[in-house]
Amino acid sequence: MKKIFLSATSPLMYLTEIPLIAVLIFAFIHTDSAGGAVGLYPLIVALICGIAFIFIYLFRVVIISFDEIRIIGPFTSKDRAIINKGKTLILTIRKRRGVKVTLFGNDGQRPALDWASGEDYVPVDINLFRERVIGKRGAVLKVLYYFGVEKEKAQAIFSAGEVYSTKELDVSVIDREGERDIRILFKETL
Repeated sequence: MKKIFLSATSPLMYLTEIPLIAVLIFAFIHTDSAGGAVGLYPLIVALICGIAFIFIYLFRVVIISFDEIRIIGPFTSKDRAIINKGKTLILTIRKRRGVKVTLFGNDGQRPALDWASGEDYVPVDINLFRERVIGKRGAVLKVLYYFGVEKEKAQAIFSAGEVYSTKELDVSVIDREGERDIRILFKETL
């Protein structure tokens, strides 16, 4: 099944590897002139390990499919949530920090709390998933196209704030304090 991959790591964060790469190049150039039995090879190995560790540490990707939304990466929360009927995927375009992706709804399960153990407890909608991804309008359009919104309708959603509705989902736009929320309400499980 096709999935969408949205980066949660700013490309500028990878600039932290430039000093290590510069020292690695310097070490390669001067390996022959270094004295001793092992030369600069321990430094080269340590630098390569450092570069690989920084890349792996910073790697974070949000994956959206018709079934679920999750974040992957070795040093992430490994959070995931199921996308089904009655849940709302909210894409908030922020002023300076990319797009905040939130899945809002409930799983119908009762929490293991004393006050929620009664028969009259009604599950409330909560944030099931929250993460920030890199991008602005392009990232949101990618998600809208994935869920079947036509290109012209997606452009109209942004420009005029139109509401888009099909049998499976409703898409609406809410502008507030310099931010724009694009809400995708799932009326059916895809």
